[in-house]
Amino acid sequence: MMRRVLADFGYHDRPIWCTETSTCSGKVGEIFQSEEQAADLVKRFVLLYSLGVEKAFWTYVVEPRYEGTGVGFFDQEGIVYDGFGPYDQGAG
Repeated sequence: MMRRVLADFGYHDRPIWCTETSTCSGKVGEIFQSEEQAADLVKRFVLLYSLGVEKAFWTYVVEPRYEGTGVGFFDQEGIVYDGFGPYDQGAG
């Protein structure tokens, strides 16, 4: 769809970048995932590249304490634990 829109405006040869993608680790509501985050990372990047995305970036490498609680979805998006929150397995 993005390629079609770009082509409609004369930008058919422009690269597409995905500047933020992620999923959480730990427990958010009824969702609990740990190793699933790593599996999801691989699936996301393979899917994005198969759709023609040239570059893709994970939102946070280290967990950001975005919401400050350690249990919010955005607190747990990093690939590297920050040692904060009940589902965090220590820094690293």
